[in-house]
Amino acid sequence: MRYLLLIFVSSFLSLLSGRVVTASEIQTPNLVKQNSLRSTSAQSFWPEAQRLVQDQINLINRIERAIASDDPYGVFVAEGKITLHQGEVERFLKNQYRNPALLCTRTNGGITPAGSDLSVEQAQVYCSLYASTAQLMPLRPVLERRQATLTPNNPLTLSRSQQSILAVPPQKLPSPPTSYVAPEPPLVGIRAKTPISGYQPPIAPAIAPPQQATTGLASAKQLLSQAVASFPPATPFIDAGETAKLKESNAYGLNQQEPQEYGNFLSQPNTGIARVLPSGIVNSQPMQNRLIPTVAERFAYPPLLRGIGGDIAETTRSSGRISQEDEFTPRFAVKLENGNFQIAQRGLDYGFMMDLGEVPLENLDPTLKKVRALSPQTRQFFLNYRPPNELAALQVDRQRFITGKLGEVSVSEPVQQTTALESAINPLSPDAPVVLNHTYLMRLVQFQVPEVVLNRGTVNREQRRYLDQILETPSSDALVAFRPVNRRPDGSYTVLWRVLNQFPDPQIEDLEKYVNLQ
Repeated sequence: MRYLLLIFVSSFLSLLSGRVVTASEIQTPNLVKQNSLRSTSAQSFWPEAQRLVQDQINLINRIERAIASDDPYGVFVAEGKITLHQGEVERFLKNQYRNPALLCTRTNGGITPAGSDLSVEQAQVYCSLYASTAQLMPLRPVLERRQATLTPNNPLTLSRSQQSILAVPPQKLPSPPTSYVAPEPPLVGIRAKTPISGYQPPIAPAIAPPQQATTGLASAKQLLSQAVASFPPATPFIDAGETAKLKESNAYGLNQQEPQEYGNFLSQPNTGIARVLPSGIVNSQPMQNRLIPTVAERFAYPPLLRGIGGDIAETTRSSGRISQEDEFTPRFAVKLENGNFQIAQRGLDYGFMMDLGEVPLENLDPTLKKVRALSPQTRQFFLNYRPPNELAALQVDRQRFITGKLGEVSVSEPVQQTTALESAINPLSPDAPVVLNHTYLMRLVQFQVPEVVLNRGTVNREQRRYLDQILETPSSDALVAFRPVNRRPDGSYTVLWRVLNQFPDPQIEDLEKYVNLQ
């Protein structure tokens, strides 16, 4: 009736004005409003879709952090974000086309339903966003179960959301006072005393993400990557996970331009570049989730001798023969401790170093004859020291270097005078003060001790025939020179290193004494 009345009034007005208005020129207010909304939604598609895709990238990163954390509040927030994001996506999709399932089904078949003004690229973004959001919805019950396992029982009668907000995170066992540092490392085959009697360090939780969550997140990421590829070129998107990795790499790794800056030096054989971090970072043990690699594991010491861990290992793998020795790689295990370069004392690893002053690395040779800072006795000690071949004697030598109480140590060509030996040993230490652009000479001894020896394990009768292979201990003994060339604002250093000589691999001949033989 209103439509007929509108036609009559319009015709009457047109007669008065001397012009005839046809019915095709008349649009109802609803039709005008729908066309206006459709035009507006088409214009705002790309910016609105970009915002929602970026929100979903951020949401996926939040969910990944939540399922790998022991924080119930973070899990609760991630679950709520899924619900809010779903509502925004649904409103956006229905504003473009009222039946997303129909549009995406027809679009996949190459047919665009009537009433859709979306281009091919827009339809691809539309359907990728629709499908990826559907992958996130089943994660809500997964997060609810994870939150329930992390939230302690609350005696008050509250709703689930109230309990989640008011829940107190579980209490953790106290750590020992910072003035009591556990021995690093404990003696192999000998029980070391703990800093506090009866103290047992707390065990960090092992939080593995559920398989359902990892599968759903992987599918959502793949669909989002398809959506991102359909946007116009140069459309900016930020992946919080990749950004965090980049920031971490800048914080703990080398700058990209540093290897290029020292390219001439690094082109020489047996040379390398490394980032030396403070011991507080290297030794840090996060309590949130022990399944997450530590900083030291993610940014391991760089390999020193490429032949042992690289070419030889690769050749052996290609021939089908893989042994324990192939997995051993000598590394530049140096860290910062109270303003000093210090050799990392891991397992049976040890060594000693000396500051040579402003000596170019290129001027050093395996004989050390051109180094004026070295006395003949010190030079002889650097070249002729030999690690003992029995575990007890080896650890005695190691403790002497660590504590500075050297006494008598093993050399292949003994120094005749005791005073000469003492003068050679006195300037040597497992650490040395950091001075920029000074060159340091280091003797570095490293072992890969079998787990059965470290844990005082048992070798049964069937395994005893393979005892030699079980107790095989790959090792290295190298003479290394390094020089700090850049100091970072955080106190870490960039150093150049060069392997001057590689001595015969140390051998430990009595490891069978430190396992239980059946």
